[in-house]
Amino acid sequence: DLYESLVFLSWAFSLIHMVSYLKFKKRKNNLSAITTPSAIFTQGFATSSLLTKMHQSEILTHALQSQWLMMHVSYKDYCYCIISLGFIFLTIGIHSGAVWANEVWGSYWNWDPKETWAFITWTVFTIYFHT
Repeated sequence: DLYESLVFLSWAFSLIHMVSYLKFKKRKNNLSAITTPSAIFTQGFATSSLLTKMHQSEILTHALQSQWLMMHVSYKDYCYCIISLGFIFLTIGIHSGAVWANEVWGSYWNWDPKETWAFITWTVFTIYFHT
């Protein structure tokens, strides 16, 4: 709905602002003149009293009353269990791949692109569990 879209847009503006600030720290950054007020405005409008009716839940349309919605957007506890299972399998895969790499190439980790992205994915899983 509009409320969630505005909150997402506000976070996107904030993320763009932070990335541009870190990238252009030493130079003048004109992008922050656009992103900062945009983030403040969209967050303020989303949380204003003008949209109080939008915060209330409504009955889903017929197209969304499907069992496939549960597969696409699951509940928090259902989602946590699946992510836990995926994390366990990813950890086992990384460890077994490291053992295999040591047998084949004589090194457990070479910072190959596949290895690097597996590590990044594992790190994102870890951050999710700790938050």
